[in-house]
Amino acid sequence: MMKILPVISTKGGEGKSTQAANLCGFLADAGLKTLLIDGDFGQPTASSIYQLTYEAPCGLYELLMQTVDLSDASKIISHSFIPNLDVIISNDPQAHLLTAMLHAPDGRLRMRMRNILQHPLFKQYDAIIIDSQGARSVMLELIVLAATDSTIGIVKPVLPDIREFLRGSIAMFEQLRSLSSYGIKLAISLANLRTGLKHRRVVRVIRRCKLLRLKIRLTMYRFVQIINEKRHYQGNN
Repeated sequence: MMKILPVISTKGGEGKSTQAANLCGFLADAGLKTLLIDGDFGQPTASSIYQLTYEAPCGLYELLMQTVDLSDASKIISHSFIPNLDVIISNDPQAHLLTAMLHAPDGRLRMRMRNILQHPLFKQYDAIIIDSQGARSVMLELIVLAATDSTIGIVKPVLPDIREFLRGSIAMFEQLRSLSSYGIKLAISLANLRTGLKHRRVVRVIRRCKLLRLKIRLTMYRFVQIINEKRHYQGNN
């Protein structure tokens, strides 16, 4: 069964593109047919991490504007030099998609990415990893709502970044949870640390440092306390 896994952060510089690309490489090496979608139109790093043996004439812009014929994979799917790893490049440097998706007929529900990825073209993949821009926007919401089970949130174990995670990513999930009536599962995964959240979400914390110094450990401890005690809800009121 195909899994769609967005990689997000509402703060730039957290390493989303690197983590998304690494995850795709690992999955492809494991023999899983993998698609990397570069949803970061501002800094399309994921599009250039892996050398392409074939670059399709269309990319993210045509995909979301629905102007590409998905029955012809060669028009939208680029191939990397890694077997089993394909890419949909980001090709919207002027950020026209922001305005277009905000005013699209289905824009209020932010469901376009989710609906497009149900096309038979994408059923060939075991995993679809979607990179995103490090800012809260309609595009980020489109990407989050495309997830099949969970979303990976990237956060550095330092207090300012954790505060932004609570203020940005967690707040966004709270606002989007009204769409759960459409059968959408809203879960954000951060790795290793598991703690129950309201509305049965699972949060795990990705620790990007191999050796956590005492200060970092204390920061992570405080972060988990905030989540467990649901104090982030108080900050959003």
